[in-house]
Amino acid sequence: MPKKLLTFLFAVILTFNFSIPVKASTVEIEYLPDGSYIVSELSSDSFDFSTYSSTVTRTKTSYYYNASGVKSWSVSVTGTFTYGNGSSSCKSSTCKTAVYNNSWSVGSQKASKSGNKATASAVGEQYSGGYIVQSITRSVTLTCSSTGQFS
Repeated sequence: MPKKLLTFLFAVILTFNFSIPVKASTVEIEYLPDGSYIVSELSSDSFDFSTYSSTVTRTKTSYYYNASGVKSWSVSVTGTFTYGNGSSSCKSSTCKTAVYNNSWSVGSQKASKSGNKATASAVGEQYSGGYIVQSITRSVTLTCSSTGQFS
């Protein structure tokens, strides 16, 4: 009896379109002239078990590190995309920021979508003695191909 029940439950699970949270990522590093660098990570927010679904959500985050290797702040874009039949489209785009170092804050931030792209941008500002000593604008773009490949 338990074996039949497990088989039935497995069949039901495969029948329905659902997502299970997982984390998988691709990392790129961009070095800046002053010795600081930006680590960009493309990760999936969900894994879709259904071959019938062509809607996916992905997140791409850029982390700013100073020349000493201290993580200061980040900006992320999360996009929901549909793809297939030779095209892809971004349905939604959100921006999220985080600050990891007390001398930094994040100013203006925004998210946008256009065609098969989701974009987020933010301004990181470093303070010293109450004054802005450094300002960095960072944009993160997430693109979906017609076959569901992300970059």
